Amino acid sequence: MVRFLDDTGLRPTGDGRYVAELEPGWRSMVGIHGGYVAAVTARAIELSIDEPARALRSVGVQFLRPPTAAEVVITVEPVKVGRSMTFIRAAVHQQGKPVLVASAIAAHGRGGLEFDELPPPADDVLGAQHPEELPRFAVPDPGQHLERFDWRAEPGMVLSGGSEVARVAGWIRPLDVDEQVTIPWLVCAGDFMPPSMVFRADHPVEAASIEYTLQVLCSDPASAVPAGGFVRSEMRCSLSAEGFSVEDGTFRAPSYLGAPTSMSLVSRTPGVGDSHHPSSARSSPVHTTTVPRWAGLLLVVTALAGRRAGRPHRREAVELVLAQHHPGHRVRHRADRAQGRRRHRRMTCGPIRQAAERS
Repeated sequence: MVRFLDDTGLRPTGDGRYVAELEPGWRSMVGIHGGYVAAVTARAIELSIDEPARALRSVGVQFLRPPTAAEVVITVEPVKVGRSMTFIRAAVHQQGKPVLVASAIAAHGRGGLEFDELPPPADDVLGAQHPEELPRFAVPDPGQHLERFDWRAEPGMVLSGGSEVARVAGWIRPLDVDEQVTIPWLVCAGDFMPPSMVFRADHPVEAASIEYTLQVLCSDPASAVPAGGFVRSEMRCSLSAEGFSVEDGTFRAPSYLGAPTSMSLVSRTPGVGDSHHPSSARSSPVHTTTVPRWAGLLLVVTALAGRRAGRPHRREAVELVLAQHHPGHRVRHRADRAQGRRRHRRMTCGPIRQAAERS
């Protein structure tokens, strides 16, 4: 029986260094699964904390390159150790090349506001109160990482099924029903399920996580999840543009355990359109930011100061701010050709210049 604790075994070598042997059973589309490597890193970070009562509250990783099933070296370094919080960073190397970088926060629990306003799962979904009666998610290629956890997908989840929303949900637990759920296990589980975007598409797409964060609000998941119990997991993607998608989700068992968030690089199959969502291939969301009026003044003053100091300023940024917040002004830029290679721009505002001429 596969035990996650065995798969994430570590050997300390001193000076904040740990050695791990990545298991080949965690193979993914490209190399070893990133969530598994993140979990191994999280366990190394836990072992480096001198005060066990400080539980991991946040673990964020960036995946630099896919590792192979071989030895990795994890270096953990405390950035700041305060009275109740510890800030930590870590790096994973394989054969001298960086594989993953991470940052984490460990802290004591404390009194404060406690509420949960997240909408609970729909009643028809919770009708499956016994997820063990659902079939395990089948993978076409045996030996992939999806076989290392017991994941029961929510009924109706179909890869490349052209769903109306980018969403994936189900129930997940360790393969060994006697194994307890830990924070490193949650770190892996947050990146375990197939990306939600592949359920929205109606044709095969490739998606790989490049950045991932887990926020933990339960310092002892083992006390919230009984042995053999399932964790309700759900991930959604509401924004995808220019080949990048952002997901966020929740863990419940039944109380709230944590919130995973990830950014993925998504590739469409060349020459294949998305007939179910014809607009998704052609349009991208446009985001606008409201800039206060004082910011426009600050930007203009900064630009003038930069010109006087011989530093070029951003013409486009100045024009944008003046157009939004000073519609009566005109911006003119003239090149001083007498300076040769040193090209200076000269900016004047219409109303100010007219007032100077009248005086």
